[in-house]
Amino acid sequence: MNTSDINAREPDPRPGRVALRNPVVVVAAVALPMSIGIAAMIALSSSSLPDPIASHFDVTGRPDGKMSIAAITILTGWLPIVIGVATAATLATTRRVESARFAPVLAVFLASMLALIGIVTAAVNDGASTWQEAESIGGAQLLLVIAVPLVAMGLVARILVKVVLEPPHSGRVLPSAGLVPGQHATWTVSVSTRWLRAIALCFVVFGAWLQWVLTGPVGFVLVVIALPILVLASYRVTVDARGLRIGLGPFGTPTLRFPIEEILAAEAIDLRPSEWGGWGYRGSVKLIRRAALVSRAGEAIRLELTEARQFAVTCDDAVLGAGVLNDLIAARATAS
Repeated sequence: MNTSDINAREPDPRPGRVALRNPVVVVAAVALPMSIGIAAMIALSSSSLPDPIASHFDVTGRPDGKMSIAAITILTGWLPIVIGVATAATLATTRRVESARFAPVLAVFLASMLALIGIVTAAVNDGASTWQEAESIGGAQLLLVIAVPLVAMGLVARILVKVVLEPPHSGRVLPSAGLVPGQHATWTVSVSTRWLRAIALCFVVFGAWLQWVLTGPVGFVLVVIALPILVLASYRVTVDARGLRIGLGPFGTPTLRFPIEEILAAEAIDLRPSEWGGWGYRGSVKLIRRAALVSRAGEAIRLELTEARQFAVTCDDAVLGAGVLNDLIAARATAS
């Protein structure tokens, strides 16, 4: 292997600048949000709009709240432009791989959604004499506001995983539990998050009360939302010769499985929720090649998977868990 091959795979010490050199990233994460923000400003400058305009809609899509044109222009026009500029500044200065990957993804989602809300709001208010006479929001408009940001986010995330490289294994010391080839081991740890359980309980109680006193599906929706929160409030992480698996919820189901043949390496990291999208299950290993199960900040096991994918899970004693997994990966490679 020649030197040029090695250098081609080594990451830049400033990974954000690598992203900025990719035209698709610049267009999708910086130029697209700013352009849609400008489009929202143009749409909201129409003389055929009432002032104030309808800016909030009930569950049936009918207008039930208003906002001045100046305020909604700042929120859905100027703010996406600011987000685009801030994203470019972040990429130009950050030295963290996680920030270089996550900042553009979050920016394109938020900025595109805000700007599209402004454009759709202007469209349903166009021609109305007062905000109460604005048209109802329909399913097509809601689909546009949700689908376009998600598609743009997925596109940027898939590109960044390939463009912004992790440091090579040779430059890191991966943890080890000291297992020798032929030795079997199983490591497991349970994680429970009380505040998530409390939130789920609040959703159930409040949703049940709303369903009792009001008509409509709002209360039922809150109860349904509580179910995935309850599932993610506790889980058990297990490492053995089959790989890593996570049993979710009090009954250990559903289960996330990562076969050992798909795991290249494991390491213990200090996980920051802001760099992975927040708390809960964030991202998608299949769609954007990066996901995490986050119950708190702090210790976590990060898996480097085949096809340039990543997964992280917060848990105690992450160094030992990652070490056992690395030893089992090495033993499997030796045996084969």
